Amino acid sequence: MPSKINVSKWIEENQNSFSPPVCNKLMHNEQLIIMFVGGPNQREDYHIEEGEELFYQLKGDMCVKIIENNQHKDVHIKEGEFFLLPARIPHSPQRTAGSIGLVIERKRSLDERDGVRWFVPKSTDILYEKWFYCKDLGTELIPLIANFFSSEEYKTKIPGNNVQTEYPYPLNNVTLDAQDHGPYNFAGRIKSIQTNCVNLVPESLQFEVLAIKNGHHEFKDLNKNGLDFWLWLINGSANLCLNCSNNNEIEKIELDKNDSFLVNPDLYQKFQVDVYNEALLLVISQDSRKKSKF
Repeated sequence: MPSKINVSKWIEENQNSFSPPVCNKLMHNEQLIIMFVGGPNQREDYHIEEGEELFYQLKGDMCVKIIENNQHKDVHIKEGEFFLLPARIPHSPQRTAGSIGLVIERKRSLDERDGVRWFVPKSTDILYEKWFYCKDLGTELIPLIANFFSSEEYKTKIPGNNVQTEYPYPLNNVTLDAQDHGPYNFAGRIKSIQTNCVNLVPESLQFEVLAIKNGHHEFKDLNKNGLDFWLWLINGSANLCLNCSNNNEIEKIELDKNDSFLVNPDLYQKFQVDVYNEALLLVISQDSRKKSKF
């Protein structure tokens, strides 16, 4: 059965994973993919996917280079800042030495395709790209990057036969908004919230990031929806009560500061959480059924 994980202790125990050449460590690899990433790294490739990505920078700063409406743009995420990257935006994370950040994305549906793309220097013209079904980007990127570095396109900086003419979907034409997407100071945003429970992201997005400060909250029909829910108690204390799917037994878990728990719909059909005064619990999910039509 799953167990709670204290995020601070987990990061400390896996400290060696956040330096080169590895620089990242998976905490969960289920319907939700939850990882912590260190630095330094410098990348030239841009990743494109149909899911969204959530960034929360715990230590140090980073920059996510993106292509926004065919223009290069740098999104600087400082320590303590939160950023949600919408789907179908080419992006290239750049991290500084000693930094550590949370990244959350989701597993791909079987009909979804990811792209990896390089651009002609100082241009948004495509130099080289590959599209594929993504099972494990960390391992799949290695041969893709190796093939690019051995290509004529890399040597000449002139596009060749590795640029497609048809694509599985168009790029997103959204313009990032600081209020909706960030980056913004996470603690400051939470302090400004007056209600006991609020979704930090727009309802139209695939992600739901509930910030719960107080009260009793229920989440039902997990089997029907097939979504993971990742709970992370930033401050205070909370009690988690889960109904098991196979026998409907009740499992009770006490959460303390920095404890986390992944609720898997294959194991649990519903859960309830009681959050006490001065606490802050994040409940995070991402639903591919909310993808924008194109």
